[in-house]
Amino acid sequence: MENNISNYSSSHSKDSKFELIVSVLDSNLMLLFNEIFKKTRRYELGIDFYNVCQKELNSNKDKIEAWKYDLYQEDLIQLKLEMLDYLNEWDEYISFTNEILDTLFIECRFNFYIQDVNERYIIKDNTGTQRIHFLCRFEKRYDIISRKVLRRNAGKTVKHLERHQQDRLSLEEIEHRYKIVVDFFNTFHGTDL
Repeated sequence: MENNISNYSSSHSKDSKFELIVSVLDSNLMLLFNEIFKKTRRYELGIDFYNVCQKELNSNKDKIEAWKYDLYQEDLIQLKLEMLDYLNEWDEYISFTNEILDTLFIECRFNFYIQDVNERYIIKDNTGTQRIHFLCRFEKRYDIISRKVLRRNAGKTVKHLERHQQDRLSLEEIEHRYKIVVDFFNTFHGTDL
């Protein structure tokens, strides 16, 4: 499936790839893709999708308003974190989260709901204003994954903590899960995909 994404990317003009990605990110299709990746356990495809989108967005950053770019980044970073989590790539999840906290400052859009924020998610500017990083929403998951890593590194068993992968599904089950997601999307959004 990675080849399908790469083939599409290489067979279309730079502008059309960028426009397609923006149209997906601007629509509810991002939610659909995310659910398909998770329900069919195609987590690697989700990572491939993230990489293609990031490459196009970063190459065309000057064509996007800053607030819109941040919005896209937030959605894509959430996608990658979920895919890493489902792939049981715990070290990479922690590393990627820390990298984003150190390099990308995107304020949480819904910070009025958040209480008791860990200091690591507080963004301070030169004026002393404090804002909350959007990754604070993933703090509980980060803590759970950190405990899994500590358990694994202590030599304790973690197999029972791992998420199931696609090889445990039959082809029929994958197709059934895909159909359920698409049918729900069509019903909810009044579309016919």
